[in-house]
Amino acid sequence: MSDENSLPNPPVDAAVDEPATKPRHTRGQKWLVGFNVAVAFALVVSGVILFWASSRLSSRKVVTITHSKSLNGNAGEDAFANLDSGDLSAKNFLITGTDNNACIPKDSKYYGTLAGREGLGERSDTIMIIRANPSTEQAAILSFPRDLWVKIAGSNTSSKLNSAFDRQDPSQLIQTIEENFGIPIHHYVNVDFCAFMSLVDALGGIKIPFEYAVKDSHTMFEVSTPGCIQLTGIDALQYARSRYYYYWSNSRGEWVQDPSSDRGRIARQQDFVRRLIQRAIDKGARSPRVANRLINIALDNVITDRDLTTLKLLQLGKTMRTLDSRAVRTYMLDGKGQYIGNSAVIVPDTTSTTAKQILAIFRGEANLSTQVEQDLEGTLITVAPTTTVSPFAQSTTTSSTSTTTTLPVVEPEQVPVGLVPPRNSDCH
Repeated sequence: MSDENSLPNPPVDAAVDEPATKPRHTRGQKWLVGFNVAVAFALVVSGVILFWASSRLSSRKVVTITHSKSLNGNAGEDAFANLDSGDLSAKNFLITGTDNNACIPKDSKYYGTLAGREGLGERSDTIMIIRANPSTEQAAILSFPRDLWVKIAGSNTSSKLNSAFDRQDPSQLIQTIEENFGIPIHHYVNVDFCAFMSLVDALGGIKIPFEYAVKDSHTMFEVSTPGCIQLTGIDALQYARSRYYYYWSNSRGEWVQDPSSDRGRIARQQDFVRRLIQRAIDKGARSPRVANRLINIALDNVITDRDLTTLKLLQLGKTMRTLDSRAVRTYMLDGKGQYIGNSAVIVPDTTSTTAKQILAIFRGEANLSTQVEQDLEGTLITVAPTTTVSPFAQSTTTSSTSTTTTLPVVEPEQVPVGLVPPRNSDCH
């Protein structure tokens, strides 16, 4: 493919004993009056915007979630009260992806690969937690393989994690994650194929630096020439779905399969989400037109929990608007592959040092360091641990407030698996 920017194919004073000579306002007083008028105008405009956004988002698709009793009420707890800055404590957002081919053009070369995925869809190949910490402007992503072997909440059986999924009622999946891994889920977001494609297109596409020509015969995704490629919504969808992934090896003169399969797909999805977040921050934070398109996409295709209100979304976006995507850590809860019965499953690893550190971050028992990974070359800078409020801190007084504690700082070492694009600062 020779074109590197696209894939082919706002008072009146009362008159009381007014002196004969009206006093002159100083320059400073005039400036103050003007400033107050400007502030009042800004408040009115802001109010109109908030009202508009609230009325639009009030029709969003919502579900009610119940949490595992094993977390003693910590999950979903929301002390949100400050209308200026909002709740700055870290929150875990469970993100699931589901099938829906209703928006796929029938003349698209990809259409045949999405056959049988009509309507709402009840499959979820993507299960991840995005942990957003507004107080430190940090974010981290933890992905769960769909074949993770776990005890299903509310049952006496174990099965693949994917089997606990119900797009319209995510409570069992949430409880399964909370009970098996001790991670509180504060909010839920479900994104289907149509929402994913529309989101990418609303942002003008996402650029990926491909080091090699790549292809997947199952999804029909193909990049014939290496370079900085801008993916449209439908191209990005097929890229994110690809797990039978091949790359062209010049040294061997042949197509070579990425043997990591679903693990490799997860790593590429995480990399894509990182780029998507940065693109949304870059464009949405500066363009009301783009923000409006994103809201409309959410109304049409995204399902959220009932407690994820308009104001919380607006305030989270405000506090995280300067997030550097390079500081977004990505992790996967991995394990050992084996057969149970006739099913190939992954028995989760929760005992290794890396797994314990990852779980501690998403449980709120540890903080990430403030290291920022450089795109190319550079020094990694680390600062001392910060003081924060742990959602699991045990109060030593009768006060209803949480105990302020200094949490340990960790930096889990987990090397991405599979063929993942480099973090090229020139391709964004």
